[in-house]
Amino acid sequence: MTELTLAPLGTTVFELLQDGKQVAVVRDLNDAMLRIAMLVSGSEEAVNKMRRGDEFPELSAPGLSGSFYNRIRYEAAKGTSDFFISEHNIVETFKGPSVVKKLSVTHQFDPSFIVQAALYDVASGIADVDEAAGDVEEAIERRLRKHLSQNPNSEDMVSHIRQTQQQMGGPILLPQEITDPDQVLRELPATAGARFRELAAVAFPARSMKV
Repeated sequence: MTELTLAPLGTTVFELLQDGKQVAVVRDLNDAMLRIAMLVSGSEEAVNKMRRGDEFPELSAPGLSGSFYNRIRYEAAKGTSDFFISEHNIVETFKGPSVVKKLSVTHQFDPSFIVQAALYDVASGIADVDEAAGDVEEAIERRLRKHLSQNPNSEDMVSHIRQTQQQMGGPILLPQEITDPDQVLRELPATAGARFRELAAVAFPARSMKV
């Protein structure tokens, strides 16, 4: 019989919740995202199709297809479920929280995802390029203002944007030299819109675009 052992202190585990109910406790973020992919797609074949990124031929070139995590988030956003991942540290104490980080997969603010989702929308025929570009800028400005209104320490916003982009693997929109939240609010919506148009010009060269 295999001897049972407790997980060592300091071990990190990830809890996946769907609509507030625990679905699983897994070893890392990747396993949690794969669980979400299975839940929203329904089969391993569909998950592998998302991973390959071949659903949208116009976005097949490197830099256009998007990260696997953003593809999963885009699929999850089509449904009605709310997916949430909590990172926990196994600790010795019997009081105090074990949660280290929280990630709202379906609702977190991620400008890079907004750009990538707009590319998926155009490739799917949901929106045209000009319409999507305007939506990108409007959505990012709205979420920036909301984020700043809800967070007294505005410097956290810049850190959040960078960490989320790195974690989810979206297009890089925020240069390292930009650290001032006011500058981010002034410049990021237009920067994101321009980046979207740049990517869209490569992906959809035959479609009309306003300069």
